[in-house]
Amino acid sequence: MSKRKRKSRNLCHQAPGKSTVLPDVSANPQWKHLAGNPGMDRNGPIGPFHEAHGINDDPMCRHAESNRWPGAPKGRGGHMKKIDLARSVIRSHSHLFMCPLCGATMNMNGSNSLICSNRHCFDLSRSGSIHLLSNPVKRTKYDKQMFESRLAVNKSGFFANMAETIHHLVSCASTNTNAKCIRVLDAGCGEGSHLADLVKNLGSTGSGVLGVGMDLSKDGVRIAAREYPGLIWCVADLARSPFKDQQFDVILNIFSPSNYSEFARILHDDGILMKIVPGRDYLKELRRVFHGQAHKQTYSNEQVLTHFSKHFQPVKNRQIKYVNRIDPSELKDLIHMTPLSWGTKEENIQKALQSDIFSVTVDVTVVVGKKSRSI
Repeated sequence: MSKRKRKSRNLCHQAPGKSTVLPDVSANPQWKHLAGNPGMDRNGPIGPFHEAHGINDDPMCRHAESNRWPGAPKGRGGHMKKIDLARSVIRSHSHLFMCPLCGATMNMNGSNSLICSNRHCFDLSRSGSIHLLSNPVKRTKYDKQMFESRLAVNKSGFFANMAETIHHLVSCASTNTNAKCIRVLDAGCGEGSHLADLVKNLGSTGSGVLGVGMDLSKDGVRIAAREYPGLIWCVADLARSPFKDQQFDVILNIFSPSNYSEFARILHDDGILMKIVPGRDYLKELRRVFHGQAHKQTYSNEQVLTHFSKHFQPVKNRQIKYVNRIDPSELKDLIHMTPLSWGTKEENIQKALQSDIFSVTVDVTVVVGKKSRSI
């Protein structure tokens, strides 16, 4: 006699990363207590709804960089499973979110799903990331190999000087706010290293910090969730960001496109936007190999910075320029992490790998802006 299959208790009858509409729970006595109360799950209250900046007693904020939670369910080795950790963090901060489909308030239920008051449902993946795209996106050249290469480059310390500058500027800005917990959004987070470094550095100085990363790339966000549990990682579109108004104290935008109207909407009135763009000599050694005397060998960020100043009031501007020594394995990751090689013949890539490149230039501009009432 075959065993009877046990029915899933998850109301979202879709694979992780998909959304659906929940059935009307008011018609089912088993779920009657959910009806008309999106802030409840079958285990009771989903978690406190924190007022803006009023989360100083929230342990999920104070220890966001940790993968061990007092009294939490443990996986192997005594550490919390990534999906359980992600559920705990998102549940504690579900007030940040709004439904990308209808704009309604969202809460985390007891089945690893983020649900809005209109019963649109989004499931956590096993790695702990959550898919919040309202529409599918076309595949791009930003693939898994590219993000794995970026991860290797970031972990090698290639951008360490830039990370120190970001930390210093955010630390200075945080002294001018009354927030007990600094909420940081990395818009275009990729594989998550820059945000994770900032959260770690801020946490080491005793600051409460919550890190949220969003990117269109599912591959990038999956790697971020795998490598840096304890932060919130979302597959989402910046043009339709799934966050309520004025939820973040800091928005990072590193080597990534911007949407200034959305930045202004979700940034707190006293918050800062930090945009990092390549400078003229950024990776010039690779540009020389791939493009010779072509126009791509040089780059100007003047147009980007001018566009920034039309939407936000620049308050600080820093140029960071240094040369990094690299070995052949690091060169390979550098080549694969950058779009510079896109459209380049394979023979040129092999030529670059076999070239005598032992150092590469990092040249970036960091501009910090605040909301301008006059813009």
